[in-house]
Amino acid sequence: MSHNEMVAFFQKFNQKAIIWFPNEILKSYIDWKNELSFFSENNSNENLKILILKQENLMKQFRKDIGHKNDKIEKGGISSLYINDLDKLV
Repeated sequence: MSHNEMVAFFQKFNQKAIIWFPNEILKSYIDWKNELSFFSENNSNENLKILILKQENLMKQFRKDIGHKNDKIEKGGISSLYINDLDKLV
């Protein structure tokens, strides 16, 4: 995906998020999006860890919104499903 395509995607997606996301999900999305922007300019392992955990929090908020409790999901648990060496970061 080119930079211009990504910008266009987020512009459209952000409009939908503002209208449709419940407050907690919207807050988590804003936190993740801000961290993503920060990471694009300051990409260190520590900032990558923060970005991954913000993304995981967003996923947990989606799960909570559809009725899941997330009470037995440990920090990094969801992310470990698609990042094989997550234990080296978190």
